[in-house]
Amino acid sequence: MEILRVETSQITITSVYKPPTKAFAWPQFVNPDNRPMITIGDFNSHSNLWGYDQNDSNGDTIENWAASNDYTILHDPKDKPTFMSALWKKGYNPDLAFMSTQYLSSFERTVEDPIPKSQHRPVTLSTKPAVKPWNPIKFPVSTSERPSGKTSPKT
Repeated sequence: MEILRVETSQITITSVYKPPTKAFAWPQFVNPDNRPMITIGDFNSHSNLWGYDQNDSNGDTIENWAASNDYTILHDPKDKPTFMSALWKKGYNPDLAFMSTQYLSSFERTVEDPIPKSQHRPVTLSTKPAVKPWNPIKFPVSTSERPSGKTSPKT
């Protein structure tokens, strides 16, 4: 397995690539600050939690890993598949995103349009705003923009 991990004072992001023929084996990492954790990557494993008809041993192991670390998968069954098999002419979801359950509502996952000459679709994780932006009402500036029947205030 290939793992790339980036830690900041605010968050830890880990990228994973598990080759299809390798077993999922997660090294023990310590998160002493209890900061949010995001783990993304190509897990090459099957679970009905992410859209496969049945689980394989790697899918079961990943489900147990996620549960024991209080991670939740960011997956919507209505999303497009992240991988289109040219051989099988079918879509799959080996590209997964897990995160600390307590921060799940702060993020959203989007499966983007395919990259030319690739069977994978990019997956974007983005933060949701903590406060919804307010769109102020624009008041007319000039008298020509004012609705008819309205007069300007007296000064």
